Amino acid sequence: KKQFKLQDMGSTNGTLVTTGTAKGKPIKLQPKKNHILKVNHLVRVGGSDFRWCYHSDVSTVLEQVEALKNM
Repeated sequence: KKQFKLQDMGSTNGTLVTTGTAKGKPIKLQPKKNHILKVNHLVRVGGSDFRWCYHSDVSTVLEQVEALKNM
């Protein structure tokens, strides 16, 4: 099974990941250490947030985003 890894290369503000196990609180990745991404992890890089998903899940995620915009 493939794993996808994220690594902060020592950025100024760091890279934050919300895993769902930390009660919604983002954790700051340790510089130059691998973090294994899992479906629905939220990743913050700079001022942008990303939800990790597989290609087959993209349409579901886009529907969720549109639903949030219409609230």
